[in-house]
Amino acid sequence: MQTLLPLKTPAKSKAKAATPVFDALGIWSLSVGFSAVAMAAIAYFTAGDKTGAAFVLVGAALVVALMLRASDPPAD
Repeated sequence: MQTLLPLKTPAKSKAKAATPVFDALGIWSLSVGFSAVAMAAIAYFTAGDKTGAAFVLVGAALVVALMLRASDPPAD
């Protein structure tokens, strides 16, 4: 009876170092938030428009919330 030799196993590859992932969506949402605050401040302090400033802030928060809801969750 023939004796079968074990199959050669492939060489194991070296583990790669984890590369940090750049979170562009976080930066984008911060920039939209800061821009909304600046626009609301202009509307409030130049024209005294409290309602317009509130609409600017709520609108920007809604846009950011919709984009965060539509985006893919981050991979761990």
